Amino acid sequence: MKKCKIIMNPHSGKKKKTNYRALYDILRKHGYDGEILYTKAAKDATKIVEELPDDIDLVISAGGDGLANEVAQGLVGSDKFFSVLPFGTANVFANEFGIDLDPIKASKKLDINNKKKISIGIIDKKIFLLMVGFGYD
Repeated sequence: MKKCKIIMNPHSGKKKKTNYRALYDILRKHGYDGEILYTKAAKDATKIVEELPDDIDLVISAGGDGLANEVAQGLVGSDKFFSVLPFGTANVFANEFGIDLDPIKASKKLDINNKKKISIGIIDKKIFLLMVGFGYD
């Protein structure tokens, strides 16, 4: 079975409505053994991801757009598969990439055989996934 780590922001908006057992069952059907790792503060996710062992195949960001960006920062240059389960408030990244905004429905539609490269932006050696603004937006 492949290994999966779910990086979760415990303060994200939708987490109270989710059946985590269903999430684990869905991942198992996809051939993944999952484990949730919780962030404690801003920027924790990047550090957690950078410290993951090499045998992790899939890293899922389970939170909002900020968490997705932090997880992506830790994954740049790796060969790990990245996915997002939208537990945040706006979930712009999930919406832009056609990911169902219901986390359980999104996990059921996880397509591990349809890997896509995504473009990232880089400013000051920091990546971003969506957009950047300065001055008066």
